[in-house]
Amino acid sequence: MGKTGCNSPCDSCHVAILQEGGVLVKLNGMCPYLFKFALHGLVDIRLAMIILAGSLFGIQLGAVGTTYVKPFIIKLVMGVIMVIILFSRGLMVPVYMAQLGLIQPIAEGTVKILKNTSFAIMVFALFSGAFIVLKSIWSGLMAERKMSKEVLKHREV
Repeated sequence: MGKTGCNSPCDSCHVAILQEGGVLVKLNGMCPYLFKFALHGLVDIRLAMIILAGSLFGIQLGAVGTTYVKPFIIKLVMGVIMVIILFSRGLMVPVYMAQLGLIQPIAEGTVKILKNTSFAIMVFALFSGAFIVLKSIWSGLMAERKMSKEVLKHREV
């Protein structure tokens, strides 16, 4: 169920979407720009579909994961990933500053090393988060199986 409208005098669009979970999303001023990008062919539909497929996969994994993973583990994973990504982006600050002309240009070899190291750190963040979540899911599944075996053994007695 949703409501949309562009009735602002400054031609900005207000979009409110009420989903099943009661989540309210509001975009102020973005609707005309997004629509103009789409009309001019500046929206990559392939990338949009990849993002959609990834989010659908993530929703399914999240539904299973929250059954077996405690909430503090999810917060821990988010924190770990954010801190690791912080270091990854911190490595790129000199490169960005050199591109903007705020500091002296950096040698091409150094830029390549920083970019590759930053990318490797981001991949490490991905795998470390996945490892923590999958380990927690596995532990939860094993605990549930052990408990169900004990319940069945108790009923037989």
